[in-house]
Amino acid sequence: MGLAAYILTDAGRQKLFSFLKKRVYYISTFLFIAGLAWLAALPYDELNIPTRISENALLPGQVQTHFGHSDYKVLNAFRNEIRAWQQDRSDETRLAGIEGIFQRAGLKTARQSYNVSFGDKQIAGTNVYALLEAPRGDATEALVLNAAWKDERGIVNEGGVTALLAMARYFKRWGLWSKDLLFVIPAEKVYGSQAFIDAYHENHDARQVETLSLTSGVIHAAVDLAWYGDSNRYRDINIHYEGTNGQLANLDLVNSAIHISKHQTGIDARIQHVRGNEELYQSKLLSMLRAMATQATGLPSGSHSPYIPYKIDTISLEVNGQPDGWHDDSSLGRITESIFRSLNNILEHLHASFFFYMLINTHRFVSIGTYLPSAMLIAIAFTLAGLSLYLRSHLPAPAVITSEKTMETHSAQVQKEQRIITVPSSSSDISGFDKLYPAILIGSLHILGIILWNGILLVQQTIRNTVATKMFLVYILSLELILPTLVGNFRPLSKAQTTLASALSLLVLGLCLAALATINFSLSLAMGVLCFPILFARPSASLPVRLAGRVILLLTSPLAVFTGACFLMDLKMDDVLSMVTFSYVHLHVWTPLAIWGVWWPAYMLGSLVIFS
Repeated sequence: MGLAAYILTDAGRQKLFSFLKKRVYYISTFLFIAGLAWLAALPYDELNIPTRISENALLPGQVQTHFGHSDYKVLNAFRNEIRAWQQDRSDETRLAGIEGIFQRAGLKTARQSYNVSFGDKQIAGTNVYALLEAPRGDATEALVLNAAWKDERGIVNEGGVTALLAMARYFKRWGLWSKDLLFVIPAEKVYGSQAFIDAYHENHDARQVETLSLTSGVIHAAVDLAWYGDSNRYRDINIHYEGTNGQLANLDLVNSAIHISKHQTGIDARIQHVRGNEELYQSKLLSMLRAMATQATGLPSGSHSPYIPYKIDTISLEVNGQPDGWHDDSSLGRITESIFRSLNNILEHLHASFFFYMLINTHRFVSIGTYLPSAMLIAIAFTLAGLSLYLRSHLPAPAVITSEKTMETHSAQVQKEQRIITVPSSSSDISGFDKLYPAILIGSLHILGIILWNGILLVQQTIRNTVATKMFLVYILSLELILPTLVGNFRPLSKAQTTLASALSLLVLGLCLAALATINFSLSLAMGVLCFPILFARPSASLPVRLAGRVILLLTSPLAVFTGACFLMDLKMDDVLSMVTFSYVHLHVWTPLAIWGVWWPAYMLGSLVIFS
């Protein structure tokens, strides 16, 4: 209490400000390291808790499944039909065949066509879906079973579509459903699902995506079946739960699928394709980092991802076919049946469990209250450094207290002692336009970042040429290298303006990272780590020091990170850029806005400061 009271005094505040200004970079570095250490410690059991089913009505694994060997012949028949459709290579034959199976099962069927152009790329297809009206429902609630026809490589989802057709026929025989069931077969893995769910919620362009002619009520949850390839046996199931922009399915749905797979059907369930002993620290850390990498990009991880932004809890059961596997098609059917029987029990959206979490293995997770401090510590490091620089540039120098004794001669010759406080002007004090100029400069960089991103969009949408794309990226790189010199020649920053500009930039960066951490934790953390060198960007009279700082900033710039990631993953830059721009326009992915509107301006301001 005494320390707090002392800090509230003028002398206490002056000492606190002096301490911060002298040691702020040490404190910020400590906070940054502490944030990374906190993240690395999350796989330890002391910082995570066992998974549990919070929604008691789900009762996962408590029902007796009946999908079994009697349906195996049906699965084989459907698989043979799918192979015949592939040999025919006619979309109409495939669509008519799927509709025929649905109609013979007594379901209502419909089609939905879409045709989207992006540059010289044309994405067209026809989704086919069916509706099972709930015998005990009133058409106000629905569940979805989804299985895309093929993935982005053109590989047919043979096992997934086979299981969906068999489950549609099987579910129709049961009269226990209190929710409508929608069976959706999108033509393509990602955009087919996006077109369907956008049209379902009337959030689509009718010129490109056809309006649905057959709908039901509010969709509570969905399950996607992903079994690409021609093998009909497998060993384990990988469960995906990441949606677009890093959003996650409700943890209860994920836990239910894992519980049913492991304990009811005896099939090993995994996450993030991590094999081996999942109790090891390395396995837990790998699962966590892979999940964070997927969430940080914001890109869809499967056909289930477009559903999650619409508050539809969705998971994908991914099966990697293996000829020597221990399980066959019927076991996937039993898992699907049990999941839908559990979802049929609930009376509303899943809400009792977590929407913000990090699964470190199939039975332990980290809640948001435990993992969020790691990103917040890094955000605070930028905020604290910015605050210190702001105090250094904006506030006057500390008050100097002097004491002088004066003798006043009056009629009574009274002696008085006076304490006079003088506040000398600070050399760093700025006013008027000089104070406004750094704010204008920072605002201009943010606007320029958005303009450059829209330039990339324009090139991708209109020209869509590899040479043109690379030329525009070279133009951006040239702008990054030349702009600091141009600003220095046109209107160089004074020492006080440089300090104020750095302060405002770091404050904006810290604020944005803190806000972003509550929406997409992984993206915020990744940007915070890559922006760390900006903390130490400062002017220097030494040319080698300036060049070294510039090189370090350049290596951690958005373009450098993008190029390095493409090189390490052996991907073509043009293809990745096309995928990112397409996702921004048609899949509602906003990650590029965070990069070009927050990260790039902070990086450029750091470069300007070094050469000021």
